[in-house]
Amino acid sequence: QQQQQQQAWGRQPKPAAGAASLNFDDIMSQADPRFVKPADKGPATMGQMRRTGRLKNEDPIKVKVDEWAEGRENNLRALLAALHEVLWEDAKWDRLALDQVIAADATRQTYKRACLVIHPDKHNGGKNENLAREIFVRLSRAKKLFDDNPENA
Repeated sequence: QQQQQQQAWGRQPKPAAGAASLNFDDIMSQADPRFVKPADKGPATMGQMRRTGRLKNEDPIKVKVDEWAEGRENNLRALLAALHEVLWEDAKWDRLALDQVIAADATRQTYKRACLVIHPDKHNGGKNENLAREIFVRLSRAKKLFDDNPENA
């Protein structure tokens, strides 16, 4: 009998037949509605729903770059000022304020520095190669528009 008691110490009691099994969360939710766990309803906004759908069907790197460039596609200054949002963690890039690229010459210099960081040839075969290529393509398009008309870009 003593051996049976020693073995039973580590066991959980079995619920009686026909009894509903309740855990602590169930008991607390019955006592106070603040303890009810919200059901996972999926994406809460249209943007989140769109992003979730795109991530299922498209390359996540392309989705990330598209989100970064959205609303800034043709604006080199805005893309450069927000470049920190899309770069990988160990990239050697300091966050910029938009006023640092107001002057056309400053914008050109900043673009050249950005190219030194993100040029795809520097990341050939690396883990950031595809991301660098996508960013470079977006910045190059915006740079072409900037060169065509630097005052309006």
